[in-house]
Order: sequence, then C-alpha cells, then structure tokens
Amino acid sequence: MLGTRVESRLLLEVVGTGLGGVEDCLASGMLLAQPEGFAFRHELGRQAVLNAISP
Repeated sequence: MLGTRVESRLLLEVVGTGLGGVEDCLASGMLLAQPEGFAFRHELGRQAVLNAISP
C-alpha cells in the first residue's frame, strides 16, 4: 500500500534513475521533501497516484 510518506531510500529504489518525475512533483508541490523522506502534500494527490499505478 502506498502510504502518506516514503523513505528516500525506498523512493530511489522504485524510480531508479528517473528522478525527473520526483523533481517535477517537488516543484509542483505534489510531494514535500522532509528529513525522513518525502510526503504527499494532500491525501487527494496520494489517492490519485495510487489509482494510477498498477498493483
């Protein structure tokens, strides 16, 4: 399940070298950088991403 927060290490494992999408999400405010990793700014954004990815 996709939680409200993700550790930096795990996110890097998932996206690999495709950090451009993460940078875009940070720039648009969809994701927030936090000391322990990243977090969705809003629950609706998290739900939209969750619904868009395959299980």
